[in-house]
Amino acid sequence: MTAVTGFTELSTALQRMAAAAANPTRMLKRCREHILNDVSRNFEDEEAPGGEKWDPLAVATLLNRTKGKGSGSPKILRDTSTLARSFTGQVTVMGSSGVLEVGTNDPKAKFHQDAGGNGPSRSKIPERPMIGFDDDLAALCLGEIEEELERIVSL
Repeated sequence: MTAVTGFTELSTALQRMAAAAANPTRMLKRCREHILNDVSRNFEDEEAPGGEKWDPLAVATLLNRTKGKGSGSPKILRDTSTLARSFTGQVTVMGSSGVLEVGTNDPKAKFHQDAGGNGPSRSKIPERPMIGFDDDLAALCLGEIEEELERIVSL
């Protein structure tokens, strides 16, 4: 009979992987940071997830921002930067299930994200998506999972 060795190391690595899967907090927190960085980049570059440029500000909007103190920003969705700074993320783990939530409680977000909530008085607000989960973000998050599993196996 031929003897095969290495099962102890394999078993140990599998146990570590199972333990990591049972508590996905670290991986989800790293994914959260990628998503929040993407949102910040979207505001900075004035574009939707995926790279489509936001519609420019209306002339009336630009003129309103320069009245009075003239301290408003000419950048899209950045007059005070309150909306851009309002995005947060939370990781919740219950048992072996993890949930990652990223978003904002700013009520203005829905008017820009998908033009949702546009009533008759807001019908001219263009859609300016700020947050999304595209293939690039999915690849970054999967990369975090792979890195974590490689780290665990190499312990």
